[in-house]
Order: sequence, then structure tokens, then C-alpha cells
Amino acid sequence: MTETAPRSMTLDDVLRIRTASDVQLSPDGALAVFVLGQAYVEKETPPSTTSMAVTIDDGTMQAFSPGNVIDRLLRWSPDGQTLAVLSRRPDEVESGVPPRASEQIYLLSRQGDGARRLTAVCGEIQDMAWRPDGSKLILLMTDSGPERESLRQEEEQDALELERHPRFARLWSVDVINGELAALTPADMHIWEFGLSPDGRQAALIASDAPFEWSWYQARLAVSMLGTSEVSTLYTTPRQLAHPRFSPDGTEVSIISCTWSDRGVIGGDVLVVPTGQADVRTLTAAQPFSVAWTEWEADGKALLGCGYADGEIALWRLRVTTGQVTTLWRGPCTFTPQIQPRFSRSGNRIAVLREDTDRPVDLWVAQLDGDSVGDWRQVTRLHPETEEWALGPVQTQHWMAADGTSIQGLLALPAGYRDGMRLPIITLVHGGPGFLQPYAFLLDIVRWCRPLTARGYAVLLPNPRGSTGWGTAFTEANLGDMGGEDYRDIMAGIDHIIQIGVGDADRLGIGGFSYGGFMAAWAVTQTNRFKASVMFAGISDWRSFHGIGPVPTWDALAYGSLGQPADPYDAAGPYTRFSPIMHVDRAHTPTLIVNGEGDMFASQGYQFFRGLKDRGVEVDMIVYPREGHAVVERLHQQDMIRRIADWYARHLDNDRVD
Repeated sequence: MTETAPRSMTLDDVLRIRTASDVQLSPDGALAVFVLGQAYVEKETPPSTTSMAVTIDDGTMQAFSPGNVIDRLLRWSPDGQTLAVLSRRPDEVESGVPPRASEQIYLLSRQGDGARRLTAVCGEIQDMAWRPDGSKLILLMTDSGPERESLRQEEEQDALELERHPRFARLWSVDVINGELAALTPADMHIWEFGLSPDGRQAALIASDAPFEWSWYQARLAVSMLGTSEVSTLYTTPRQLAHPRFSPDGTEVSIISCTWSDRGVIGGDVLVVPTGQADVRTLTAAQPFSVAWTEWEADGKALLGCGYADGEIALWRLRVTTGQVTTLWRGPCTFTPQIQPRFSRSGNRIAVLREDTDRPVDLWVAQLDGDSVGDWRQVTRLHPETEEWALGPVQTQHWMAADGTSIQGLLALPAGYRDGMRLPIITLVHGGPGFLQPYAFLLDIVRWCRPLTARGYAVLLPNPRGSTGWGTAFTEANLGDMGGEDYRDIMAGIDHIIQIGVGDADRLGIGGFSYGGFMAAWAVTQTNRFKASVMFAGISDWRSFHGIGPVPTWDALAYGSLGQPADPYDAAGPYTRFSPIMHVDRAHTPTLIVNGEGDMFASQGYQFFRGLKDRGVEVDMIVYPREGHAVVERLHQQDMIRRIADWYARHLDNDRVD
């Protein structure tokens, strides 16, 4: 039998890589469930997802959902006999589910059969957890909105009234026998996250007084006695808070905290907050890593944590009383979701959805063994076709910034690369900035990287200061200075790749998404070294961003200092100094601008397009209908990646481009 020669990865291959999320081990550790889905949507159609169940011992996998459903969240009952699934099932809308309610909770048996719809709510369910006794599910649900708002829409009185009709998210209980709903928290407090106490009578909350996205940056840690109006604030800070978890004895709450740019993109320090009068303790102070997920050990003496350390995934044991930190395992990979990597645990068994630069996402398990984690075992093979693909090497690179700070990044090279080849370099800057470029199979979050290496480019994926994964001080090192030292970190990385003999100094490109899009626009106003730039959903004018965007509290924090927000209306302040549009006279680099038509930040692209056009700089702008901040439709993704690759090819004169 002859072996098939490895072939290059195609754009269609890239889009066929499926997503996997929300892994949950059954309480006995024998079964793992997760949600398997597509990375794209067809025109105006939500992505299809399916709940998959895997027997850990033999890897047998079966679908727990019929084909025409969209599952999102999975939660095992405490006895492991029932699985709660948050699901959108279009075929059942006609059977009494309110039209505005797109997702409802279904209860399945352990064998995956007998699905029973539990809820018929109009609100949007954000999260759910079982009460410890298994009698009820606790829902984090956004209110459906005032009745007058529905009447206005029905009568086509559809004028938008900005921040006039707040919709709060509250905790509710739903009885798993009869479906009876009961509100558990006050109607005028917005809850972003929650964690139940061991007896199920209290909840630790990340809460704010307003339900708007900007108010998350001002949220506090509180504890609510469920079913009453009794709510007490435990902790406030100028930083952001996430992931509240009660200790097994109910006397302490752990949280994760740092200054973050995006809700849900988490990595920072672990704090333990007593419910009484004792002092708050930071378990990871000054540590050079960022924790994204924690679970208490059964004895309450330690937390098991997961997060990033120098770009790699790590698991730690954090001793609550002594502050001792033990690294249980660390490796060059990432866990799903990349923005807040996590694990599921049952006894000493740990399950994760894991990928690395050689293998796409799959279910993996390992055993905790004292202060270490045993060998990982791959349980599924969701993408066997990737074994036929010729992938280029991915190198870890470290370089020194101008001020002596050590910076890390990944360098993705084409298949067949040989030492001594000098290639055009495209630098792709990650979003956030409070995120990072992890060791992921497709590498960058917008899926440009592999198609670009397949066309002969070296792609640099830097993690400049402001990234998560190197500790809180590093993440906060660009406060008040976005576009300053972080930009110089990136330029130092490009110089490093040239100095080690990989990069061609005369063929440099830059690009990025969201904050990376800002950096792509900023770079072409600061230097003429780049021959091509791609700005995807980026920022060109920080003052107008402050006005039109949903998170004005963030940019004020980001351009200020800890606890001291910047003034966006200071004409000589950072909003002016760091806006690419204010320096457009210095731009000469051909720039491609990409936006979704429905993205609030699309006007940032229009502004930069007009500024470059007015100054005679070569510029194209592509706007995709039905898209928001990201581009998700399959045909749009294909078109976008082809246009981007062609833009770089046209301007970097790459001899290896098809």
C-alpha cells in the first residue's frame, strides 16, 4: 500500500475545522459531553451544533441531539442521570414556545434519549447551574423587555431610545419536575456571572447597577441570599472581576481579577475574599502567569487553576492558606475556549478540549496524581483528515524590547521551509489587547495565518505587553500607552526575525483584527517600513470610538492609569496622540480595510479609508452585509481571506504566491 503524499492545506480545509466547546464530565467521570459545531454560518442561518457524548474508557462517541438543533450549554445533574441542555430547536417553536424565545432548556437522560423541554421563557438564558440537591436549575436570564417596547415594535414604532429601556439579567430557579419559575435576585441589579454556595441558598455574583456593557467594567463582587432582597457587597476594585466560586465550607469566595479589555476574555490574579471580616488575599501576586479558570479542591485548602504561562497552557495548585503555587503541568497547546481556557473535573480525572499547532481540537483526559498531572490521553479524533496536510513548522521566539522587557511570539513558516530561506514577513497582531496568541492549530483567531503560510509567507504572531499570560503587571503595562511600548515591542520582534535570517526586511506586511486592527492602522502612521497593511474591524479615532461604542468605560480605563480614567475630551491627551487618523499625513502604506456592515466600529474603517484616500494613499475597503464585529458567513470568510492574501501578494511581490 502506498502512502498518500502530504498536501497543502486549502481555504476550504480551514473552514471545515470544527469547533468544540463546553466539555462536561459526568459526576462519575465515565462520560464526557461537549458541543461540536461549525466555525461558520451559511447566509442568515445560525451555525449548527450538536451535543456529543463520549465514553472515556473506549472513546465511543454518539450524538445526543437531533440534526436540526443548536446546542450551547450542557450541565450534568448532581446524580449524573440527567443532562440539561440549552438549545435552540426551530421545529418546536410552533408547539407553544414564545416566538421571541430562541433558546430553551431540555432535559435528557444519561443515555441521551427522552428529551423533555423544561422551559418556555421569553428572556435570554446566559448560564445555568443545578442546585446541589438536583431539584432545580438556577438560570442567569436577561429580562425579556418592557411590554411597551414589544407593542412599539408590533406597531412599527421602531425608533431607538438609547439606554432608555434597560434589560437586567437576574437569577431564576426552575423546578425540574413542573417547570415552575421563581425570581431569586432583585429586579434592579444586573448579574454578569454567578457561583452557587455549597448548600444552594446563596450565590456569589459579579454584579452592577446598570445592565449596559460599559457597566461590566465597574462591576463588584456581591453575595445574595437567594429568594430575598438581601444582597451584600464583598469586594470592589478598579480592576475587572470574573469567575466567582464559593469554597466548600461557604466561608470564602475565589475570584479572578485584572484590567481586561473584553468581557469573557479572562486571565489574571486569583483572589480569595472572605464572606466575613477577614482580609482579601491574592494567591498569585507578582506571579508571571495569568489564571483563567479555577475550581476548589474538596478539602477547601487549595484551588486547581488553569491559564497561560509564557504563552503555554498550565495547570496549578494554589494553596489558600500558605500561598504556595505548584505547577502541575504545562505545555505548548491551548484549551477551549482560548479566551478563557478551562477544564472539567471528576475526582482525579480531568477532561479538556485541547489543540496545538500540529493538531486541531479534540477531547483529552488525564489523571491528577498528587502534585502532578499524569500523561494526557487523546480520546477523540474529530479531524482525521488533517493528518494528510503538509503543515509548516511553528517556532517559539523570544526577543528583547527596547527597555529590556522579554517579549514572546510565535513564528509560523511555510511547509518545506529550510534554514537560510528569507521570506516576506506578515505580522498579525491579536485583538484585545488583553488576550494573546496561543499555541492553536489555526493560530490566529480570524483564520488568516495558515492560508498565508500556505502561500509562502512567514507569519509573526507577537504577544506584546498588554497581553495576558505573563502576569497582571505585564497585562497592565500598556495602560495609558496603547500604541506606545506595545507597538515598539512588535517592531522589535520584526527586527528579531530579520536578524535571525528568516525575514526579508524589504517585504514586510502587517495586519490585525479589532485591537490588532488598530495596531495595523497605527503602524502605517508611524513607519513606512510596511509594504502592505490590513485593518480588520480596527480603531482609527479613539474619541469617536468612545462616543459610538458600547464600552466607553474601557477606553477611559485603558488610556488612564489604574483607578484614574483618562479624559476623552482632553485635546492634547492620549485620545488625540494615539489616534491613527490624527497622523494620517504620515501614512504611505497601501491599506486594505475590512468591516462588517453591522459592526458599531465600521465607522472607524470609513474614517480611515477617507483619510488615506484624501492623502493619496492606496486604499481599498470591503464591507460585508449581515456581519458584525467578526465575519462569520462561510462565503464571506472565503472571500475575505482570498482578498487579504491577494492584497499581500500584490504588494509584497512574493514569488511563491499562486
